[in-house]
Amino acid sequence: MNTFSLDAADLLVAAGVGAKAGTADWAIFQNILPKDPDNCICITDVPSLKSIWALPLGSTEIQRPTVEIRVRGFVYETVYTKIESIVAALAHKGRFTQGGTSYSDIYQQTPIHSQGQDENNRSRLAVSFTAIRS
Repeated sequence: MNTFSLDAADLLVAAGVGAKAGTADWAIFQNILPKDPDNCICITDVPSLKSIWALPLGSTEIQRPTVEIRVRGFVYETVYTKIESIVAALAHKGRFTQGGTSYSDIYQQTPIHSQGQDENNRSRLAVSFTAIRS
C-alpha cells in the first residue's frame, strides 16, 4: 500500500495540477519543500486518526491517513488559485482505487490557510486532507 502522499501526488498529476519533475512549472514534491523551484507543491504525510476495524471485527482495517499540502510561489493570487485547484481535484472524490488501494473518499480537513512568506518573500498556503481507505 502506498503512502497517502504518493497517491495524492499521483492524483494531482492525473488532474493536471502539477508534475513530479523538479523542472515543471508547478513541481510536486513529497515530504520536502526544496529551496527551488519558486512555484512548487509539497505533500507531506502528517499524524492522522488511528485505524479502525470493520465488522465483523478484524475483517478489514480502515485507515484514515492525513496529508498537508503546501503551495509556494511569488504571486499570492496565483498560489491561491493553485491551491483551489488542488481542493477541486482531491476533495469528495467518492469511491476510487489508486495505486492498488481502495479509497472510500477524501475530505478536506482544514480550510486553505496562509503560512506567511519564506525567506525569499514567496507566499505559502496550506490545506490538509484526510482519506478513508482500506
